[in-house]
Amino acid sequence: MHALIFRFFDICMLRAGPQDLPASPLLLRIVLAMNILVATLVSFPVSGFDRALVEVILDILLLSALLYAGLQWRGLNARFVQIFIALMGTGVIFGMLMMPVIYQLVAANAANDTAPAAALVWWGLVFWNVTVFAHILRHGFNIHFAYAFVVAIAYILLFWQVSDWIFARGG
Repeated sequence: MHALIFRFFDICMLRAGPQDLPASPLLLRIVLAMNILVATLVSFPVSGFDRALVEVILDILLLSALLYAGLQWRGLNARFVQIFIALMGTGVIFGMLMMPVIYQLVAANAANDTAPAAALVWWGLVFWNVTVFAHILRHGFNIHFAYAFVVAIAYILLFWQVSDWIFARGG
């Protein structure tokens, strides 16, 4: 178990890729459940519990569908489980790192104050997370890092647009 946790940290440090993880459906279920929990807790102070949970599930469904379609298109569908485990596992790590920062930002906002150091840390974590996302896509799809980075940014923008569209229409 410790080796697996360190493997996720290695992926976050760009020293390992999804190919270094086992293609285990059980592991996928475990990291998926952990990701849902941690991501919901990160989004909760900003969105409230119901919306945070729906956004997290929407993110996972959209990401898994696009990842599966992309891998199918490239003839690499056998890599889906490892890539999704890598994305979910590193998402748990980034969620744990972001949680105290987001709670500090929300508390500062509630007190009509600013927290520039926390905001700087937040943006640093976001940039690092996107970099790791691109790193995983690069290894999973055998593409250049710059192209993977553009794909990662495009996914994030697509998710924000779909989420805004759903919640603007839902109330």
